[in-house]
Amino acid sequence: MPRCLVTGANGYIGRELCRQLLAADVDVVALVRDKRTAPSGTQALVADLASRIPDARELDGIDVVFHLAGIAHQRSTAEAYARINFDATWMLARAAADAGVGTFLFTSSIKAMGEAPSAAPRTEERISEQRDEYGLSKWRAEEALRREFARTEMAVVILRPCLVYDADASGNLGALARAAQRGLPMPPELGARSMISREDLVAVMLDFLQRPSRGVHTYIVCDGDSYSSRRIYRALRRAAGRGDTMSLPLWLWRIACVGLDVSARLDSRDSYRRLFGTELYDARKLRAERGWQPQLNLEQALGVANH
Repeated sequence: MPRCLVTGANGYIGRELCRQLLAADVDVVALVRDKRTAPSGTQALVADLASRIPDARELDGIDVVFHLAGIAHQRSTAEAYARINFDATWMLARAAADAGVGTFLFTSSIKAMGEAPSAAPRTEERISEQRDEYGLSKWRAEEALRREFARTEMAVVILRPCLVYDADASGNLGALARAAQRGLPMPPELGARSMISREDLVAVMLDFLQRPSRGVHTYIVCDGDSYSSRRIYRALRRAAGRGDTMSLPLWLWRIACVGLDVSARLDSRDSYRRLFGTELYDARKLRAERGWQPQLNLEQALGVANH
């Protein structure tokens, strides 16, 4: 029976990964800060990655490390991002290599690639120099892994998931789902972004347990579809058993977004870019090298008719 360590085991993706690993009769060790938060059926390894990294002795017998823990979707200091997303990642990978772990899988982010320079779908090598502190910390972690483990026995897999959704429209879509259920105006048909279902993302992770690779590999993970804010909103409304709502002129949306930026002390036009910007990515490398195909798009995951 394979034995795996999952960091971030009680998080949005970690919970589903642990569930599927346990269903596949895998021995799961959950790295958590509090033993009481470890998913049912897992063995808890208690450590706060901000202050302590498990050593090689604690990782003895682990076949695969799934490193999901990190700071994301919140405003934090550059030091905190660096400590958790960068330092903890390569230090944990070094301990894993010393322990003889076969595969270290790091869940990075498309934000490691920087701001999209155009509307064209991006592949793994199309990196921009403009990065926020979160994206920069993920990028530095990726670079450290590529540099330090290119010639080691331990395989390193770096995944860059796009926006993740699930059948319950929780996680990253939670706020938009709540807005759709309250009947707020429907967004205009602008912008496009790439996404991936949580189920498909976890399936990619499990594939590297079932079919280990060698060397260091970096992959974008998305379902190949393009989602505008209106398409997402409509899918969420239909999932709630409701139809379309009224739409507002674009100029009103611009004013509303400025108000959101001011109230949240965000950079100018940040809310508008999030709602109506274009960030498209291409997962052809993962499909070509691993034979992977996504099984779901957003409408299928939500159980509604396609747009």
